[in-house]
Amino acid sequence: MRGGVHRLVSLAMDMASNALLESHQTRAVGQPLAKEERVELKRRRGLWVFYLLRSPCFENFVLPPLERLRRGLEPIPIAGSVYGQSLEIMRAIQAYYFYTACS
Repeated sequence: MRGGVHRLVSLAMDMASNALLESHQTRAVGQPLAKEERVELKRRRGLWVFYLLRSPCFENFVLPPLERLRRGLEPIPIAGSVYGQSLEIMRAIQAYYFYTACS
């Protein structure tokens, strides 16, 4: 997993930051988050998807369960073919987009 350590450290820091903000938000004495803080928190949560779709994480953790689901859906005529095509499109997008635009 070449270069994956910095992604794991970054993910751990993001998760810790989110946990601290959540605990601040749920405490009775804590002030509610401002609108800008809520927007930023939502943006950060949305960026977590990029961790899952980047190369080392995608091939090692996301793709195997998706492939097992594809094999399970193959016998079902429409669902199997639609899911199989969707998975192929996802692979193509991941291979192109995350190697060119998100590096």
